[in-house]
Amino acid sequence: MELSRRDVNKQNTIEHIKKTFLSLYAKNGIDSITVSDLCKASGIAKSTFYLYYEDKYAVLESIENHVLNDLKEISGELVDVYEEGIKSGTPDVALVESVSYIAKNTELFKILLGPHSNPQFSYKWKRNIEHSFQNKFREVKNDPREAFIACTIFSASLISLYSQYVFGNLDATEEELCLVINSLFKYSLFDFSEII
Repeated sequence: MELSRRDVNKQNTIEHIKKTFLSLYAKNGIDSITVSDLCKASGIAKSTFYLYYEDKYAVLESIENHVLNDLKEISGELVDVYEEGIKSGTPDVALVESVSYIAKNTELFKILLGPHSNPQFSYKWKRNIEHSFQNKFREVKNDPREAFIACTIFSASLISLYSQYVFGNLDATEEELCLVINSLFKYSLFDFSEII
């Protein structure tokens, strides 16, 4: 179904507000942003801003939720295919797609994980990963406590790897990162032993 001109204009306005917000947010964080500054930088009236967002926090939440929903969808697809990738030693297409998503959105992740970012973003991302993978970990581990620990290690390590990758601290190609994540999953799921 084709969008009406009004709907296209609405989407364009929302995307413009988000893009402008991210530019301001990257520089000094949310505390330095005012709705007036955001509207001025966007070239829109406050009344237009308030048609779409309650406040500046709603803009950030919208951006974070969009990214987290994309990542959750990718993680959901990965749960069952990771095991095949581990057995073959070759990362599955879904894993390649997840790394590609991070690589294509590197600048966005730098902002969302950077020094002025919302610490809750990483926490919510970690919870999404754990939620997506916890049943698989419980099934394989057959011990809820060990599954919880392994899933926690996996989710925290995965976000750390992605963070190192987007900030350029991990000198790896997308293909190499896929292999590292494939190994991380293997060791977390199958080769992890109780450490507590």
